[in-house]
Amino acid sequence: MEFAVVSDTHWREPNPDLERLVHRLVGAKFILHAGDVVSPSILEALEQVAPVLAVIGNCCQQGLRSRLPSSRVDDLEGLKVGMTHGHLYDLRDGKALLEQFVPEVRLVIHGHTHLPRLEIHEDRWLFNPGSVSEPRHGTPACYGWGSWENGQLKLEHKRF
Repeated sequence: MEFAVVSDTHWREPNPDLERLVHRLVGAKFILHAGDVVSPSILEALEQVAPVLAVIGNCCQQGLRSRLPSSRVDDLEGLKVGMTHGHLYDLRDGKALLEQFVPEVRLVIHGHTHLPRLEIHEDRWLFNPGSVSEPRHGTPACYGWGSWENGQLKLEHKRF
């Protein structure tokens, strides 16, 4: 099973960059959005590709605030994934963020910093896909791509 991971899209309306992102996410069984979708129309565009599992971010419009949780745990074909935007946590300590989720959660995804991150702590993964629309500190615009097969997790950042 392949899945896409995005965060901090920050687009308020559909645009050519969103169309390009949608095209790149084709083939994902799920799209995981770690917050700051910002606008319901962006979420709807992503849902045309695959089911979207998303959390609220600190910049989301009111129409999303009642629709999305602040954190969530999902089972993706045996892979337990926890997700939060991250604005309610100290994101400097990866282990502490992992501990906010039950030990069965093997992958924790966050956004908020707009910085790509991949850490592994005792077979638990911490991942931030970065931002496709507003990368920071000289990092490239990027998103994440993952696969889960036979109990093996693979994650990578892809340049947008």
